[in-house]
Amino acid sequence: MKKVVRVIKNEIIQRNLISEISNMRNSPLKAFANSQGLSPTALKAKRARDKEAAMTPLRKSRKAENQRNGQSSNYDWHHKSDGSVVKMSVKNNRNVWKHGER
Repeated sequence: MKKVVRVIKNEIIQRNLISEISNMRNSPLKAFANSQGLSPTALKAKRARDKEAAMTPLRKSRKAENQRNGQSSNYDWHHKSDGSVVKMSVKNNRNVWKHGER
């Protein structure tokens, strides 16, 4: 009888540990790409919503524009206050004092 009780206690302790570990933010027991700790059903619904949002015509056109423009470590995109975007050197774009942004 004592052995059975000990086994049951050990199983309960193991379940509690697993549950505590799986609730940790960076747990190795969490599902891949599930840093928010969502349930499998919620994760599936979120992925469907995200994909639907990513496939809208507006998002597709933005992605296409970014691919056309390309990227380089030599320049940044400077977003002006009027909404336009200008390509300029990294050094120039990150000089916030020169542009009066501080």
